[in-house]
Amino acid sequence: MIHRKVYPPQPTTYSTEEISAVEGSVDRSTASGTRNYSILLLMTRYGIRSRDVVSLTFDNLDFENNRIHFIQQKTGDPWECELFPEVKMALLDYIHNIRPQNLDFKEVFITLTIPHKPMDGYAINTAIWTLFRKSGVDISGRRHGGRALRSSITSNLIREGVSTEIVRKVLGHGTKHAIRSYARIDIDSMRLCPLPVLPPTGSFAALLSGKDGDV
Repeated sequence: MIHRKVYPPQPTTYSTEEISAVEGSVDRSTASGTRNYSILLLMTRYGIRSRDVVSLTFDNLDFENNRIHFIQQKTGDPWECELFPEVKMALLDYIHNIRPQNLDFKEVFITLTIPHKPMDGYAINTAIWTLFRKSGVDISGRRHGGRALRSSITSNLIREGVSTEIVRKVLGHGTKHAIRSYARIDIDSMRLCPLPVLPPTGSFAALLSGKDGDV
């Protein structure tokens, strides 16, 4: 029998301090560390899904104009954003110093062992899981893959007062219906406005008091 980990129903989120701790723990003196660091930044800065990370090609990266753009695999919607300086530097470091040269693959992220091939979603998530486990950040009972990073961006932006409409656009959701899922992530804010519990009335009140044996 296969036993799967049971996680809490609410999305897993990490604070900005925890995310910084994971980023700061990456050993970029190694080839895998340099590559995985650039992957990590794409997911911690933009919330890009792992399936979109593996699909990134050089056509999606405009280093001259500092733009990153692609068609989202899940929704088919276009996504575009500024190429942040730290992300640009990490990508260029990987591309120029680590990525195997003279390959016919158009994908940016390639396996480092022979035979070289484009990374898949499982390899991306495995890299992120490994970085989390080595970071020292408490991951007990918490998801620690791309989905958790995406939820963390949502949670942290909302806590900083960014409107849900802007968050929706940052994450690349095509419809406003996705906003409804954001409310359950900001647990701390929801605790500030709990609804009062009304006192029981009628037959329910009688049942609780034990005064009505016919209920």
